[in-house]
Amino acid sequence: MAKKLFVCILVAGAALLAFTLTRPVYALQGFGNGEVYWNNDEALVYLTDDVLGAHMSLFRYAAEPFFLNLGQARTRDDLACARTVVIRITGNDLQVLDPGLPTYFRHGCEIGMRYFSGHFYAASWPKLWVWDGTRFERPTPEQYGAYATAFDARSLPPGPDAEITGKFDNIDGWSWRSFTKGQRYDLTVNGQPMTLIFTGLPSPNTPQPPYSLDLIRPGQSPQRIWYFDGRPHRVTKTEYYAAFPQGYDE
Repeated sequence: MAKKLFVCILVAGAALLAFTLTRPVYALQGFGNGEVYWNNDEALVYLTDDVLGAHMSLFRYAAEPFFLNLGQARTRDDLACARTVVIRITGNDLQVLDPGLPTYFRHGCEIGMRYFSGHFYAASWPKLWVWDGTRFERPTPEQYGAYATAFDARSLPPGPDAEITGKFDNIDGWSWRSFTKGQRYDLTVNGQPMTLIFTGLPSPNTPQPPYSLDLIRPGQSPQRIWYFDGRPHRVTKTEYYAAFPQGYDE
């Protein structure tokens, strides 16, 4: 009798353990990226926050650090754009602006910022927006037509999709750099030198540290102007699917 009871307890325990280890776990992880445009009067920093999602067994979730060390990161199941931000720097002034762009693209922050013919555009082609100094608005038919012509002719200046280099210098007085890990970007705005330092690794396929962007002015303490926690964390099923609504806002 005692032996049968022990076997029953053992079987029940094994079943409970198997159920616990195989039940689904939901996790979110973010990664951020950005770029800076500047001329003699101002600097515009464009930043994007993406969120990745994966659902897996509790066993796989607990063992994920081991698999990461082997270079076998869990493939994401979902990807969406969480936020876009524009930071405008003019001398001693700094503004963090909501650019008014749609978010929650199904495949991440698909909108890149690009300078063209005297204006800044945000494009997820064929959708297009133009910067009015504080936010993005829909372009005029003339602006859209000129951009479309340059797009079709592949004559746009380098931008976020540049295949060779993430920079240009002095196009109508503007320069551009795409952020890379640990790089310093030395600018002069309104005659004042300043440095931007981007910390983080902009890649959706590797372990992510928190991201940050620091502004350093001579004789002043560094100022953290942007922070995004890219570390993975568990969430409920409801929280997970709330991060990935179907479609995106117009």
